[in-house]
Amino acid sequence: MVDVFDRAKRSEVMSKVKSKDTKPEMTLRKALYKAGLRGYRVKTKLPGSPDIVFTRVKVAVFVDGCFWHGCPECYSEPGTNVTFWRKKLAENRERDARVNKMLADMGWKVLRLWEHQIEKDLNGCIDAIKASISGDGHVPSEYNAGSSGENAKSLTKTGRQGRRTVLSVEPSSGGDFGG
Repeated sequence: MVDVFDRAKRSEVMSKVKSKDTKPEMTLRKALYKAGLRGYRVKTKLPGSPDIVFTRVKVAVFVDGCFWHGCPECYSEPGTNVTFWRKKLAENRERDARVNKMLADMGWKVLRLWEHQIEKDLNGCIDAIKASISGDGHVPSEYNAGSSGENAKSLTKTGRQGRRTVLSVEPSSGGDFGG
């Protein structure tokens, strides 16, 4: 598929893509409020800048865009500049894994939700967050940042005291992001 914009216009359009307060984030935050889950922060100095942070129970929630993080269910590779996008997504996923590890090493639970999960099953996402902050550690695998898909693998790491859990997705083999 050929891009309908020239290079300069595409750059302008992409530069306006929001990284904070996106529609999926706002939808999730409104639902958290409605569910009575308050006391979270949206601005912290934690590694990776989580979208929602429950500081008292050390739970960091990321809302990962299906395109920007290469969702194994939704991602469709662009038809132009393929090498750039493959490299960009690989770097994003590597950064996500580094951030997950840093937060886990600091004693935080990390929950990553795909934007399509918020759109299609908001109540399930709220339940997954409730499970994360309740301390029982049982988070359904389908809210494990898209743990399904042949190009993804789930990572769960429990610390010495059984309190640190990282839920994320990494490509199972480098370079292939579906599409």
